[in-house]
Amino acid sequence: MKTLLENTCNLTLKTKPFPYLVIKNALPEDLYDNLTAEFPQIDTLSDKKNLGNNKRLDMSSTEVKSSPCITPLWKEFIALHTSQNFLDQLINIFSSAVIEAYPHLFQSKDRLISGVRNEDTYSSCDVMMDALISANTPVVAKATSVRKGHLDLPDKLFSGLFYMRDPQDNSEGGNFEIYKFRTKNPYGFKKDLSIHDDYLELIETVPYSSNTLVVFMNSIASLHGVSVRSLTPYARKFVNLVVEVEQPLFNSSSYQEAANPWVRKVKQKIVKLAG
Repeated sequence: MKTLLENTCNLTLKTKPFPYLVIKNALPEDLYDNLTAEFPQIDTLSDKKNLGNNKRLDMSSTEVKSSPCITPLWKEFIALHTSQNFLDQLINIFSSAVIEAYPHLFQSKDRLISGVRNEDTYSSCDVMMDALISANTPVVAKATSVRKGHLDLPDKLFSGLFYMRDPQDNSEGGNFEIYKFRTKNPYGFKKDLSIHDDYLELIETVPYSSNTLVVFMNSIASLHGVSVRSLTPYARKFVNLVVEVEQPLFNSSSYQEAANPWVRKVKQKIVKLAG
């Protein structure tokens, strides 16, 4: 089975405003079609009776491994994307960016050792990996964004999304958006690492399209979000790729938006004028 990173002919790698890659038609057509046909039912990803409007659902790699509802093909696919081989491929592609940003990760070693999140420990591994079968529930009440502009948690080294759009889904939105700061320096984070639109400038949109992969290296500059989805009876289906480290890679506390509402409004006005 091929990994999501092997179709290098279709790989686009960019370094600004932060390092990220996009691969269209990441998997061979036959493999992608089989995975699509065997994608778990939404109810399998959650035991909640009321799934809600445009809500995120996940099944982790450890849950996939033990679930009788997941097919052998999917179990193999998820295991492959939490493997040492997949980590080595990621590091090979992003090596220059990782070494420049986080040289401490490679002190006295030339290879990061992978483990599986919730199974292994940092005593024998450098990073923890996960590959989650994920979905956002149908948008049936109000068009919304499942997550607007934000940063991932600072213990993430890589995050990725592999889109598996239903061919019958003709809704709009649900795209991956890449931003940069409109201010000279990082500013405007809330405690949950979300950030107000006033501080963001949209740089690129990666459409929510079938068989499309986007992966980015996490940093204080890795601003991203999901565009508003229109009403649709279809779930937004994807695989969420995660590579974590033990210690946070950055600290956003000095870049928090001012707590005082009046100061915040003044700051936002300055940002708008600067734009």
